[in-house]
Amino acid sequence: MRVYEVSDLGEKEQVEQIEKENELVEHFEKALLLREALQEGSQEAPQESAPLRPGKEVFKRERGFLLSILIFSIAISILSGIASGWYFSRPNEREIVVLDVTRIVEAKKKEFIEKYRDRGADPKMREEMEREISSFTNGLNRIIEEESRGRIVLVKDSVISETKDITHEVEGKIKGLGDNRAP
Repeated sequence: MRVYEVSDLGEKEQVEQIEKENELVEHFEKALLLREALQEGSQEAPQESAPLRPGKEVFKRERGFLLSILIFSIAISILSGIASGWYFSRPNEREIVVLDVTRIVEAKKKEFIEKYRDRGADPKMREEMEREISSFTNGLNRIIEEESRGRIVLVKDSVISETKDITHEVEGKIKGLGDNRAP
């Protein structure tokens, strides 16, 4: 260690110089301890060198953390599979109803025949009949669309089992349309 006289260096510079020398001495002591440990054949490094080489405990903690992340991700994937299976296997909550479209059309056909039987086949009558038929089909389509909201509507001829029949409801709505259209 060098000895400086107070007159050569200022007080602040002296303090800095002493701190630098102390740091060098600490590094030198650590190097000596490490060298002694290596010469003795010891597997364990001195405590001062612990930050240079992590011990087995650090690896065990890291391994445990990675293992817990793996178990957590497996559990999440299993739970999401169960949840999606439950969601997609739920029964269909929509009501199934039947509609006898043939009966509705046949009733309207009879009405047309009675209404236009006595008239002649003039072009004016044909135009009026085409407009009425077009109005009827558009109204029927609109009513069927309204009835199918939240329900599954099937044609009555295609259903064998007993299912709720909405033919009377649709006929009532069609008659209501016809009453509103009449002059």
